[in-house]
Amino acid sequence: MNDQRKVIYDQRSEIMDAEAVDDIIEDMLNDTVNNLVGGHCPEGTYPEQWDVDGLKRKCAEVLGLAPDIDSWLQEDGLEPEIIETWVHLGATYAETGQFPLALEALDRALDLQPQTLIALRHKASVLRELGRWNESAQCLKMLHEHGGGDDFTQYMLDAVLHAESGWAQEPPAPPAGYVANLFDRYADDFSSHLSQLDYRAPDILVKVAMGCLSHPWPRVLDLGCGTGLVGQCLKGNSLRVDGVDLSPGMVNKALESGHYSRVWQADIHDAMDTRTRWHTSGAWPQTTACKFFERTGVYCVMITERP
Repeated sequence: MNDQRKVIYDQRSEIMDAEAVDDIIEDMLNDTVNNLVGGHCPEGTYPEQWDVDGLKRKCAEVLGLAPDIDSWLQEDGLEPEIIETWVHLGATYAETGQFPLALEALDRALDLQPQTLIALRHKASVLRELGRWNESAQCLKMLHEHGGGDDFTQYMLDAVLHAESGWAQEPPAPPAGYVANLFDRYADDFSSHLSQLDYRAPDILVKVAMGCLSHPWPRVLDLGCGTGLVGQCLKGNSLRVDGVDLSPGMVNKALESGHYSRVWQADIHDAMDTRTRWHTSGAWPQTTACKFFERTGVYCVMITERP
């Protein structure tokens, strides 16, 4: 209280001694306005965190003014970095499986700019993970309406609509480019991660084939060969092993493994068509066995051949 009284008396003395008080009053008004703005719009915070309504009330109470703060905010606009920060935070939460927090951050970005395409894209994925199919579909439709859609988002839209209908129909296949890019990014760690999971499908597959067919086999075509795990298990059981995979990264890893005579990049359906043409031309002998197993939602095939 004494400190406040001292400040008031000091200001009174300064005003009484001054020849003109314009500058003093202007400084006092500036301090008052700065305190009002700083109290309701703290430095380092985002616009959506500001107490704009409270600032309007205080301007009316203290200054007797009603400034058009809403128009000022519209004129200044929003810095793109603010929106990008919320989008990045939402994407990070989504990658770590914290979907409710991801949704909250992405909604913050969309509150600031409803047509933020990358936020709509991430939000659609998060809603899909939460099983909120209809809301995910609405985000994807909005994304396409504003020109932010592509083959993958169309696939996502078809998939969530299938899910919403209770999977009454066969789900759509993902775009080839998406699958290839996904496994390209995973190629370096694919074999080590499956080893940590005690993944034994290739070994089981080859043992089943050995129990049904005489071996060694003249030729084996490994469809969806990945990094070459099946080729490794076929060592000593086939005279020639060829492989095919959609991912260039996987193809390179399979070639590096040394288990294949030839590896090339192609969709497995195209490779099957090629094999059929080889068979009719006599280049490939007759198929004796096919076995299917699942690798992360993609069906991979190994075909053994006999003369």
